[in-house]
Order: sequence, then structure tokens, then C-alpha cells
Amino acid sequence: MKRIIRLLVGCTAVLTLASPAAARVAAIETTVPLADDSEPAMHAAVEEALSTLALGAQAMGLPHLHLLGAAIVDHAVVIRVLATDTPAAGEPSAPASPDESVPPSKDDGSSRTGAWL
Repeated sequence: MKRIIRLLVGCTAVLTLASPAAARVAAIETTVPLADDSEPAMHAAVEEALSTLALGAQAMGLPHLHLLGAAIVDHAVVIRVLATDTPAAGEPSAPASPDESVPPSKDDGSSRTGAWL
């Protein structure tokens, strides 16, 4: 009986200490068609694709993006990123809340009607 109890306690300790990290990860890819083959059209398509990727990742609660690849395929820009909820090593940390990134205003803040997003 003592062996079974020791085994259960040992297994519980191992499972508790060796649990996988709770990091969430998603690979996201978006495609934006090119209006034409000009450089301004390419820049606009890349900006639209990156904006779409960032909004999608934030909607999933994954604020950290790592570029996996980008290509032009069949008159379209294709961008793939890896979105995570934990920063990569060496990545600068963001402010804890949106209010910290807002410059201080001259009023006391009591007249605000909206919130910073």
C-alpha cells in the first residue's frame, strides 16, 4: 500500500512540475491582391496585409508577431506570421496598459468621454 501511495505522490509531483507552458501560438497568413505591378501598389498591399494580420492576432489575444515569410504569388502579396502571447527573447516590452503610452494631458482627466484603445 505504501508503494502505491509513493507512486501516486511521485507521479503527481512529476506531472505538476513538468506541465507544458501555457503559451498560445498561431500561424496566420493573409493574401492581398496587387492593383498593378508598381512599387506604390506593392507597398500599399504589404501595409494592408500587415494591418490585417496585426488586427487578427490582437483579436485572438496574441500581440507578438514574428515574420515567417512574404512572397508575391499570382499578382498578390502573401505574408505569413507566427503570433504568440509571449515576447521573444530580446523583444522590447510594451507598456503594461494603454494609458501608460498616452502622454499626460493638461486637464485632470475627468472630462474624458472615451477610452484609449
